[in-house]
Amino acid sequence: MATKTMIEKLRLFRGNYQTEIGVGLSLLILFVALSFASPYFLTGRNIINVLYQISSIGILAVGMTFIIVTGGIDLSIGSIFEISGWIMCYMILNGNPVQGIALGMGVALVCGLVNGLLVAYVHLSPMIVTLGTMSIYHGLIYIISDSRPVSNLPRYLKDFDSFTIINLPTYVWIVMLIFVLGQLFLSFTKPGRMLYAIGSNDQAARYSGITVNLYMVVPYVLMGAMCLIAAFVQSAHLLAIDPNAGTNMNLDAIAAVVIGGTSLSGGKGTILGTLIGVLLMGILRNGLNLLGISSYWQTVAVGAIIIIAISLERLTGGRKG
Repeated sequence: MATKTMIEKLRLFRGNYQTEIGVGLSLLILFVALSFASPYFLTGRNIINVLYQISSIGILAVGMTFIIVTGGIDLSIGSIFEISGWIMCYMILNGNPVQGIALGMGVALVCGLVNGLLVAYVHLSPMIVTLGTMSIYHGLIYIISDSRPVSNLPRYLKDFDSFTIINLPTYVWIVMLIFVLGQLFLSFTKPGRMLYAIGSNDQAARYSGITVNLYMVVPYVLMGAMCLIAAFVQSAHLLAIDPNAGTNMNLDAIAAVVIGGTSLSGGKGTILGTLIGVLLMGILRNGLNLLGISSYWQTVAVGAIIIIAISLERLTGGRKG
């Protein structure tokens, strides 16, 4: 009887996490292949390099998961990353870290709130809204910064970034914390569960008494917070930030989320899948670099992977959560 129950649980797990298992196997195959293809891949230095490369995208991908689960999308995250991060770094350089982080977070939350209000209460398409705000935020940061980067940030940021716990740098722990909190939010909080309900069928959610408009704003505001955290992680590592630092970040974040099995039609997706997608993207880019493949071809590969992932999701029926 116990064996039968265990088999049923395994079948249920396989059914619920079919996409995640498939992507996880792909990640494992890629990992093994690159281990043989390049002698530098499994070195400690390269592994740490991969973890840094995926840190900012990983944080952004968690926020993007919240949004895509509702059936929305945010194309403005690169611009929010730039404007909130640049203001934060400028204030840190010319003021103090508390003021800088507070002001940067305030700007990021306001940008996310504007996106959410336009989507939820004005009922505009998320793609159109965030495409417009992407241009607005990107233009504003060039006006504010006069196209100049912030550099030579205080050394204590680098000390914070390089501080290790169990041989892992601070930014790795920050990313892991964000993923854990993201999983807890979606699985064990009312707003998190409401995002799935809205993504599955927003009309049914309204008829069930859910304040859909209010909950629709939540993921965009959280996305704003993720942009500032990602900007802090990157700028602490580089001790600088450029007004153009967020270019292509939206593509990479969306790619990681979609590869991880989150449906663009909403209602389905897990933080575990997003984590696997982020790792796959990071290891793929790193492996292509080690093999001397041009960055232009890497961009082609990312685009092809997105199309393949979406096609597979459509062909398998777009399983809802």
